Amino acid sequence: DENNTSAIVNLSGSGVNATLVPDFVQTFENAPAGSFFPENWKIYKGLLVENSNLEEANECWSTDDFANIETDPVNKAANILLSGSYIKHWLITPPINLGNSTNYQIELDAALTQIYTNEPAQLSPDDKVCVVISTDNGQTWSSNNILYEWNSQNQESNLSTHHIIDLSDYSGFVQIGF
Repeated sequence: DENNTSAIVNLSGSGVNATLVPDFVQTFENAPAGSFFPENWKIYKGLLVENSNLEEANECWSTDDFANIETDPVNKAANILLSGSYIKHWLITPPINLGNSTNYQIELDAALTQIYTNEPAQLSPDDKVCVVISTDNGQTWSSNNILYEWNSQNQESNLSTHHIIDLSDYSGFVQIGF
C-alpha cells in the first residue's frame, strides 16, 4: 500500500486436487449433474498448430452411445460432430501425474460414424482428429506433440477399433487433448 506496510493473510480450507494418477480407467457414464464429462475435463477451441492458442469453450463435445449403438449395459463415450467450425474443438483431461515411470500407455476405442447412425463416415482432406500430449501440464499445446492422428489418409472404422498409444517417452505432469 502507500505506507509500504505489509500484512499476513492466513488462509484455511480445503482444495481439490484434480490430478489423475495411473493406472485409471476413464468412462463417460457418470458425469456430474449438468455436465457431459467427468469432473475436471475441459473443452477448448483453437487450431492445432506448432504454437496453439486455445480458449475455453463449452460446446461441440458431448456424450453419446459409443459408435451410436445402444447397448445394455450402457456404453457412453465422448462424441464430437465433425462439420463446419467444430473441428477446432478439444476435449482435455485433467492433469495426469506420470511420475518417473516409463511404462504407461493410453488405451482407447474409436469409431467414425455418420451422425445418429453407425454407418461408416469419411474424414475430408482438411479434417484431422488427433491425440496430443502437453508435456508442461497443459500450459502449451503443439502439433509437434501429436501422439496419434486420424485424417483422410488414415481413416477410422465405424466399428470399434482399439488403439494403444505408448507414453514411455514421457514423465511428470502431462495432459492429453483429443
